[in-house]
Amino acid sequence: MLVYDVSAPESFGNLTSWYEQIKACRAESAITGVVIASKTDLSDRPGAITEDQGRSFSMEKGLEFFEACATKGIVDAPFHFLAEVFYQKYTDRKTELENLATRYRQTKSDIASLLQRSEIDVQDMFTERAIVESHLTTLSSIIQEPIERFMNELEPWSMELQRHNAEDWNQFIGTFCQCLRGSDKKRSGPFGV
Repeated sequence: MLVYDVSAPESFGNLTSWYEQIKACRAESAITGVVIASKTDLSDRPGAITEDQGRSFSMEKGLEFFEACATKGIVDAPFHFLAEVFYQKYTDRKTELENLATRYRQTKSDIASLLQRSEIDVQDMFTERAIVESHLTTLSSIIQEPIERFMNELEPWSMELQRHNAEDWNQFIGTFCQCLRGSDKKRSGPFGV
């Protein structure tokens, strides 16, 4: 609130330095305030500050202008104006903070939900991996025995083939195929020898 006496030009002249001091304290913040021309009942005195001068200063600084006269009982308007402005700023800030708190809670809830789903996805992934590993182990044990049996049956044939240097390839293949088909014919050796 910047107040000057309309009948004292020096008080109006001090408004600029008072405003600059307030501005220095507020730095980047906007200033919500009023300029009050007091003692308006004395505005007819010589050298009195006119209403236009007061309004011009107020507009230049971005402040509201009011006239007050205690002898006429005109003093409430600037106080009501400031009360309404500050109350509106309070409710706006309160609403802003409530919205921020709501967004924070929602974001926190969303993150918790994502983490929970991630944990479930990770648990599902480990469960699926365990199931796959179990199936592979079972499949491996099912296949392992026939493969070992086949390799054991193949080993003497492989050594015999190396011994004969594949001279009797056709006979070898025929005998080998009979062996795989499970022929009941007893053989004394891989080539029927």
